[in-house]
Amino acid sequence: PCSFNFPSAATKAATYESELDPTEVVKFRLKVKCMREAGAGRDQEPVNSKIFSKQLEWVPIGEQEERFANDRPEPVHSDILITRLRPGQEIDLTMHCHKGNNCGERGHAKWSPVATAWYRLLPRIDIVEDVEGEDAEALVQKCPMGCFDMEDLGNDRRRAVVSDKFRDCTLCRECIREPRFSQKVRLARKKDHFIYKIESTGIIRPAHLFKQAVQTLHAKASLLLQEVEDLEGQALVDAQADEMQE
Repeated sequence: PCSFNFPSAATKAATYESELDPTEVVKFRLKVKCMREAGAGRDQEPVNSKIFSKQLEWVPIGEQEERFANDRPEPVHSDILITRLRPGQEIDLTMHCHKGNNCGERGHAKWSPVATAWYRLLPRIDIVEDVEGEDAEALVQKCPMGCFDMEDLGNDRRRAVVSDKFRDCTLCRECIREPRFSQKVRLARKKDHFIYKIESTGIIRPAHLFKQAVQTLHAKASLLLQEVEDLEGQALVDAQADEMQE
């Protein structure tokens, strides 16, 4: 999608291939026919009875063949069932794919490249009182996410410490259920540290999605700031006008 522009009105209304803009449209062709093989029994599945996304054929427009020689446009998943056919039925169609989004007058969620997005606060684990010996080993075994580790103090002494996997903590509280650990381990969340997770539908990589989301948020914030400044300026003009009338 990043290689294409949003479609213009002329592109949306185009009926001939010569009118299509190669920077705005991807063209696919689907031509299949369902039939039974010669000598096949009634219980044998006909050819092309199930039509999948892998059967879509990309038709280059303009310089697209050279432009996408090493990265041909295709469905993200090849095993998407499009439809079913009966013997004698066929499909012959051409598809024009436009770049869209889930905003505006004709926005739709189907154009969102994000599958699932969520966030959580960074967990914080503090060992406020040393846990040594057998208690330390028990504490390490308690955590299902491996958030604790052992530190060798010398002289056959070992104590529990917070490991590098503390970000994986789910705050299940398993480590503080027993009274011997409840006063020695403290669990909390950092209220100013957010961990975001973004899942993509496969069209755009998650890292690029995050950058685009930040850019969109910045643009919206700038627009809001401009609107507020315009309102303040208009309010000042109205106030001065009222003073002159008085």
